[in-house]
Amino acid sequence: MKTRRAFLRSLAALPAAIPLALPRRAEAALPKAKITRVRIYRPPNFNPLFNQSNMIATVETDIGITGIGEGGSKDTLEQCAGTLIGKKPFPC
Repeated sequence: MKTRRAFLRSLAALPAAIPLALPRRAEAALPKAKITRVRIYRPPNFNPLFNQSNMIATVETDIGITGIGEGGSKDTLEQCAGTLIGKKPFPC
């Protein structure tokens, strides 16, 4: 009987001990930044009949971080670029 009680007590304490045993998630604060410029690059061999866009866009911030992406039409990229200037580049 004592063995069963000790076993059940250990099971009851298990949920409280699990967070202590798991490794903690590393977190870092994101710097405060604003998007300052969006540039769109058209490739030298641009083919408007090709169904997939191979245009490159870069997004620059005021703290020196630059993001690079691809795709989209020139008109769409220009309209989106205008709405991004001055906003935060990080989603959180």
